[in-house]
Amino acid sequence: MPERRGRFEESPEETEKQINYLIEKIPIKTFKEVWTLTQKDKYWCNKVHLGFGMGVRNLLREVRKDWDPWELDDIWSWYVKQALRRIMESPEK
Repeated sequence: MPERRGRFEESPEETEKQINYLIEKIPIKTFKEVWTLTQKDKYWCNKVHLGFGMGVRNLLREVRKDWDPWELDDIWSWYVKQALRRIMESPEK
C-alpha cells in the first residue's frame, strides 16, 4: 500500500529506490558533512536548499520523472534524512 507524505503517495518500493539512489550517488563525505550540520542546526535544510538541496532534487528526478516541483521542494529533505540514518547507523560508516 502506498505511503502518504504530504500531498503525494509512493509505494514502499519506490521510496526504497529513491533513498538507495541518493546513497549510491552522493559521496559519503558529503553525507557526513550534512549529518554534522543536522546535529547543529534544526534549520539545516534552509542553509543547503539551493546548493546541496538542488542536487538532491535533481537526483530524485532522475529516479522518478513525474515529481511536481513544489512537491519535491517540500519533501527532498525527508529523503536525505532517511539516507543519513542508514549511512550513520551502518557499521561501515
